[in-house]
Amino acid sequence: MTTNEVRSERAPISRGAGIIFHILPTDQLMFFLRDDKPGLSCRNMIDIIGGHIEDGETPEAAALREVGEELFERTTHAPFNPGKIRHFSTFVDERPGEHNIYVCELNSVPDIYTIEGQGLVFLSREQAMTTEFAFGYNDVVRQYLAAH
Repeated sequence: MTTNEVRSERAPISRGAGIIFHILPTDQLMFFLRDDKPGLSCRNMIDIIGGHIEDGETPEAAALREVGEELFERTTHAPFNPGKIRHFSTFVDERPGEHNIYVCELNSVPDIYTIEGQGLVFLSREQAMTTEFAFGYNDVVRQYLAAH
């Protein structure tokens, strides 16, 4: 397991958690395309599925909660349960904002949809290596790909 722990001397002003989904048989990564609404940060960019950590919530619980709020089974419309996730990286950016990144390796392409952003995006390994991700997630995505 790779862990990229970079700390700032200032306490984080925000804390978030997200999941990189890796679909093993197709070697694709699943993300979502952010909205293109005025005033939204990182408009129209590809992003890791996740969000803010609520008070008293662990990063893992936050990542799973966010997935359940944003992704739904296409046939039942039930919240998507990705199953097992594992911690990959925690880093603090220049704002400072703490980012807790998990990985979920799936054995098939899930039949799901999102109510977040403009829709789901499936990238090949090569596409993910050259994509400009929201919130500077380029390095963590590339670190994951280099390790897998």
